[in-house]
Amino acid sequence: MWSILAALRENPEILIESQKKRGESLELVNKAIELDSVWRKKLHELNQLRHERNKMSAKIRQTKKDREVLIKHAKEISSKIKNEEEKLKKIEDELRTILLSIPNIVHNSVPVGKDDTENVPIRFWGKPKVFKDDIDVFKEQTAGFNVEFEVIDFRPLGHADTVEKFGWADVERAAKVAGSRFYYLIDDLVWLDFALIAYALDFLSKKGFSIINPPYMMRREAYKGVTA
Repeated sequence: MWSILAALRENPEILIESQKKRGESLELVNKAIELDSVWRKKLHELNQLRHERNKMSAKIRQTKKDREVLIKHAKEISSKIKNEEEKLKKIEDELRTILLSIPNIVHNSVPVGKDDTENVPIRFWGKPKVFKDDIDVFKEQTAGFNVEFEVIDFRPLGHADTVEKFGWADVERAAKVAGSRFYYLIDDLVWLDFALIAYALDFLSKKGFSIINPPYMMRREAYKGVTA
């Protein structure tokens, strides 16, 4: 199983190169490398203290001489261990947070570009409709591909503009309540939404899938690693 921590220790260049391809700062990766080094050093020191405590406990059991002195020393070691464990936990938590913040590794096949304007098409499907004023742009975007298209004399609306035009959604009011990219669905679009859900449930049920309605809330541990 792939582990970002294993990659950090065994081949950090993979993470560094991925960040470079994304045009992202290397600060997160460098900080993670630094923290992991500190964590491993602290763990080694902690294990030495634990070993010393075990030896001291064995010595206390085997002798009756100077037991009070030995017990006092053992307590001092235990106190040090507790302090070091707390320090180690803080480092571990900080390292985990940083690792969860590092984006997925960019695949080798992904071309490097400054932004989405430099995306490289892989293939085109269907016969797209192109607004007459956008033909030159379309041909530039499909250069190298033999794409058949249909010219239309009106500029199509995007789905967001369409639903607002017909009063099927209220994006502006939803943004005030929940932030950007949210919406209130209204009337016909609500019915369509539930109809699609019902269709999907019916379709999947007939395929033998179990229909489950999960809790609306979950503990962070359940999705940690999926999202930071």
